[in-house]
Amino acid sequence: MLELNEYYTNKEVLDSIRFRLKKEHSIKLQEIFSQRFYKILKMQCDTIKWIRSVEPQNHSYATAVKIPLAITKMLTSSWWKTWLQSWTECKTQIMNPKLLLFSKGDYTLQHEKQISGLHMLIDIGDVWDDESGGFTLVVKQGKECVRISPTPNSLAVFNKKKGMNSFVKYVNHDACSKHRIVLYTVYKR
Repeated sequence: MLELNEYYTNKEVLDSIRFRLKKEHSIKLQEIFSQRFYKILKMQCDTIKWIRSVEPQNHSYATAVKIPLAITKMLTSSWWKTWLQSWTECKTQIMNPKLLLFSKGDYTLQHEKQISGLHMLIDIGDVWDDESGGFTLVVKQGKECVRISPTPNSLAVFNKKKGMNSFVKYVNHDACSKHRIVLYTVYKR
């Protein structure tokens, strides 16, 4: 587990995270990875070939042609599954991980047919400010439930239930040349 920030391996910390996730149905963990591992992730993301995906009625963003080896190994490792189970209390059956790149002009729209389960977003991109847009919103019946601002080296988790939708707010001109790189995964509960 050298990949994780040592702070998140402490039993008391994990108990606190589990409690907060149960109570609030979402949590954001900052500085989630060790600096060494995060640098590896960033370096591998710098070499990714991206493919633009634009469907105006649904989304605009780029997807990685191939998820970097460091991320694939992490997602399939026993230590990652054990660590997740220790505080999410969910099965660790991952469903279709995606590595997405958002830059100026990108967005997603909310849809009724989103998968229920434990949604996880790992931010690997640039330092960001909310004025640029690009944050993830979780809504229920038009009311904001959770706002996840892009933060490098963070893991955001929310429990998406029936009737909830999520989307990425339009990335506006304030983003300039910044990019939000996010690994998006869903785990069955």
